[in-house]
Amino acid sequence: MSEISFEGRVIVVTGAARGMGKEVTLLLAGRGASVVVNDLGAAVDGSGGDAQLAESVVSEIRAMGGEAIASGESVATEAAAAKTIGIAIDAFGRLDGLVNNAGNFISGSLTQTSLADVDALMNVHHRGTLLMCRAAWPYLVASGSGRIVNLCSHGMLGDGDLIAYAAAKGAVFGLTRSVALTGAVSGVKANMVAPTAATRMMGTDISARERRWFETAMPPGSVAPVVALLAHSACSFSGELLGVGGGVVNRLFVGETQGYLDRDLTIESVHAHIDEIFDMKGYEPLASTAEAAAKRRRQIELAMSRGAD
Repeated sequence: MSEISFEGRVIVVTGAARGMGKEVTLLLAGRGASVVVNDLGAAVDGSGGDAQLAESVVSEIRAMGGEAIASGESVATEAAAAKTIGIAIDAFGRLDGLVNNAGNFISGSLTQTSLADVDALMNVHHRGTLLMCRAAWPYLVASGSGRIVNLCSHGMLGDGDLIAYAAAKGAVFGLTRSVALTGAVSGVKANMVAPTAATRMMGTDISARERRWFETAMPPGSVAPVVALLAHSACSFSGELLGVGGGVVNRLFVGETQGYLDRDLTIESVHAHIDEIFDMKGYEPLASTAEAAAKRRRQIELAMSRGAD
């Protein structure tokens, strides 16, 4: 298999100065991409900032012969998102890919999480991803092979101690699926990665022994090849979510069982057929709300036609 090259491609990576973001950025630059290293340099919870972190990664890339430029902007405001994309266009004249890796992390249960924490997480994960996609969109369309990679999380499946974080990542899932549908007519593809890796977001509530295991078994660099592939024109699919960690790559998807149909549903009939409703046999992955609605309509029309007979 020939090596996949990023020569001639320009990619913006947010949250690019540390952890997975840095590993992705170095891999892309090492394969020939011109990279905008975006990082506010904030603490894990999103507070503070240090623009020198992005500059240090740029220096590292240039030292190895690559092309890069720094952006110390936030992703959470429209003006800042536009400025970062503008840096790419001014420096390199085009944009072919966007990796939305920037994130913050605040743990908290249903009763502990403050509205300020909810806003802080939604502003970076959901709003930031949305604003960066919007700012990059016309240039990704003009590229002819624009690619978007959004960092999602298994947290979207639910976590009692990460109420706000789980919701924010769930919002990224719905946003990315919608962006993928929007891009279908213009060739822009948008996908997601749900990583498991030893990063700052692991928090402090694990033992030193467990942290060492994660650092050995699931280093941040093990996620980078998947993110890089999704950012390349060779990626032919869109709207997908790949779970990645420690060398494992799998597909995560929303599915629907065949279920139970009764045109005269009652509380009792639903209760009596719960096992059938939950039966996973013959489930179908769903690509969009339109596909789900179309399936439901087919089921109902078939039932109605049988009733008419």
